[in-house]
Amino acid sequence: LSLTPMGRSGTPAILLSRLPEAQRAEAWPLFWAGTCRAPGCPEEARGHFEAAYSRFSDDDDPTGLATTWSALIETYWYDWRDCRPLDGWLCELDRWAERHIHALDDERRARLTQAAVTAYALRQPAHPDRSRWESRLAHLLESGVLPLNRRLIAGARLFFYSMWFTGDWR
Repeated sequence: LSLTPMGRSGTPAILLSRLPEAQRAEAWPLFWAGTCRAPGCPEEARGHFEAAYSRFSDDDDPTGLATTWSALIETYWYDWRDCRPLDGWLCELDRWAERHIHALDDERRARLTQAAVTAYALRQPAHPDRSRWESRLAHLLESGVLPLNRRLIAGARLFFYSMWFTGDWR
């Protein structure tokens, strides 16, 4: 499954399809099925992510919730046609994030923070929590705890939003 971030999702998708049906319906296989579909078919990926999110929510699994919520939000970055569902996903974030954010490793916390900034920017740019999430993302970038690739992605996203909403690129 480590091939998926490199754009080589065909092999993981084949492997997932060979799992017994009961296993394919579990949270992590659903997450990975969504990950395989996200870049090319974001709407289809959302169905997998929503099902995985529901299972992680039932288990109150912070890692699964954060990972799946972040990936689901990223599908809206790929497909901006209808961002209205982000309102509900932002409510979900409010429901559990503050309780669980400190249980996450730096990578997942960065992805969650980046996704939160994305969701607020795409759907609720005037929401007061947007600036709190942007500050968190800036802090994660400045702390140096993230690997270079994650810093580049998060930094580019933060720069984009700063230019988009404030016009201040510094």
